[in-house]
Parts: sequence; structure tokens; C-alpha cells
Amino acid sequence: MSQPTKRTRQRNAPNRINKGIRTARAYEALVWLLATARWMHGEIESQMHHFGIKMSEFHVLDVLRRNGPQYPEAVSRRLGLDRGYTRQVIKRLTAKKFVQGRPWRLPSRPQRKNSFDIGVRYGGKSAGKSVVLIEFTPEGKNRFMDFIGRHTKLVKAHMRAL
Repeated sequence: MSQPTKRTRQRNAPNRINKGIRTARAYEALVWLLATARWMHGEIESQMHHFGIKMSEFHVLDVLRRNGPQYPEAVSRRLGLDRGYTRQVIKRLTAKKFVQGRPWRLPSRPQRKNSFDIGVRYGGKSAGKSVVLIEFTPEGKNRFMDFIGRHTKLVKAHMRAL
């Protein structure tokens, strides 16, 4: 008589959970995870509301904290947001005195030899695109770093509770 294979032993095992039960447990875990995420989002939003910051403003300020001064198109590209919406968020942050804008020129791109650019044609170097560089105000950086310190403590406490 031949030995039963591993697959046969697994199929005939009495304590094996069937596929329907596994699917139901996975779905229940997903529902609990989504509820926990909603609760956590509400907790964080209420803390941000206390400091007068919305979630989108927090994301823009966090990009500036991590990457330094940026121009609005770079911020919107990094966050995956619409450029117009990013400009609205930056306008709100400017009104709240978190950020300020200053004129800046991007580096020029290399031009072809037969370019129609007048500066290149007459021996001059063409200037790069003129943009507004968004950076923290000194007061805004202090306020945001204070918020980050408190925010980090809250997030760590919630993660310990989970």
C-alpha cells in the first residue's frame, strides 16, 4: 500500500478551515481595519483643527519640512494633487503666515544650436522659467515644528493602543 501524500493529508485534516470561513474572517478583518482607519483619521483631524490646520495644509507643510523650499508645481507633483488646488492650499497657508513666496528662476535647459531664442542667437544665455519658491516663514516653521512634536506623541500613543 502506498503512503498518502502531503496534499492528501492536508485535505483530510479535521482541523482545516474551509475557504468560506477564511474569506469571512478576512472580510471581517478588513471592516475592522477600515473602521480603525476612520477613527484614527478623525482623531488626527481634530488635533489639526485645534491648531488651525487642515489635512491638505499639513501635507504641503510636511513636504516643505522634508524637502526644503519648493515651487508649487513640484509640491503638487509630489503629493499627486491638482496644481490649482495646491495653489489654493498655499494661498491659505500664506494667509495664516505659515509660508511665504519669493521669486526664483529655475535653471535653464540646454538649448539647441539653431534655437529661435533671441538670447541664444546673440550669444547670451537664456534664463530659466520664473517661478515663486514657497518656503516657511520663521514663525510658521516654529509653529509647525511645535505641532509636529505634539502630533508625533499623539500618533505614537494611538499606535501603542492599537
